[in-house]
Amino acid sequence: MKTAALLGTLSVGHRLPAGARLLCSPGQELTAGAPLAEVHAPRRVRAVPLKHLGGAAVGDRIPAGTTVVGDGGWRGRRQAIEWDARVVALNPASGHAFLSGPEERTEIRARISGVVGPTESGRNVEITGEGLALYCPLARGPSVFGSLALGCEDGESRPSYPDATILAMNSDLDPADLASPEPENLAGLILPGLPKSWLARESGAVPSDSAPDPAPATFAVIEAVTPSKMPASLWSVLEAFSGSPASLAVDPECGTGELVVSGTAGDADVDWEAVRGFGPDGIVTGRRSGDAEELTVRVSGGRLLEGVRVLAGQETQVLAAVNVERVVSTPSPRTGRD
Repeated sequence: MKTAALLGTLSVGHRLPAGARLLCSPGQELTAGAPLAEVHAPRRVRAVPLKHLGGAAVGDRIPAGTTVVGDGGWRGRRQAIEWDARVVALNPASGHAFLSGPEERTEIRARISGVVGPTESGRNVEITGEGLALYCPLARGPSVFGSLALGCEDGESRPSYPDATILAMNSDLDPADLASPEPENLAGLILPGLPKSWLARESGAVPSDSAPDPAPATFAVIEAVTPSKMPASLWSVLEAFSGSPASLAVDPECGTGELVVSGTAGDADVDWEAVRGFGPDGIVTGRRSGDAEELTVRVSGGRLLEGVRVLAGQETQVLAAVNVERVVSTPSPRTGRD
């Protein structure tokens, strides 16, 4: 997996669960981290012995701290409910009441600063704004928000940050070193690749799903291998965006992530034509010098794609399009994606 990043005008989609209530409207300007929708859902229903509720009826409120005996409690140990509850059903035959806790309110927050677009039947909200999007093929932890900061070249982080921070490292850092002492306000961690200590031990390879996670920060890697540095063109863009609002979203089902940073690169020297791919001598890093019309490939189930010519030093190599990508590229005006 190679680094994939987009820079420029982005359209970032926000999926909304069923029953979500919008807090914004089309054309409205939002800042990164602002709530754009909310979801209300009741807590799970809990069964308790009716005899401890003093003849409660459906609809009665049961205050937090009321002592009951939970079903399956060890040796009938008495327990206290920890939240204000409501009786939603009774089963006199079994002697149980069913309690439901208060609704939990969950916010969906804007991942980028920009303008709200049309919504799709309340199921999707798209926000368009200037920024950087960085795909992470591996990520763990909850989705987090904070300001983008850059780590030191020596691989050390600061002991604390003034506000919630997503830290990008450009060195071979072992996140386990951050656990003691825990950096204050460190919300997320972006690494060049998997630390070597996570992949192998003296006894042999360690499966990725059993590798230790750096608690408590959410972490993500930009490559599913072990580079010690980020691509120079990408790092230069991260430097330009340092201090800007950022969000690190994690897909719990796929284990992938995406870093989105709001703002512009300003006067940063960005190499828009940097490409990488697999050639006869391994990974090729160079500049795009033109299309290779005579070389075409077909992605499985996709259309026929042309390759590109890459100028690597004094040599020109022809690479198939399926094996090439720009490290930093301009998004499509229609979708915000290449």
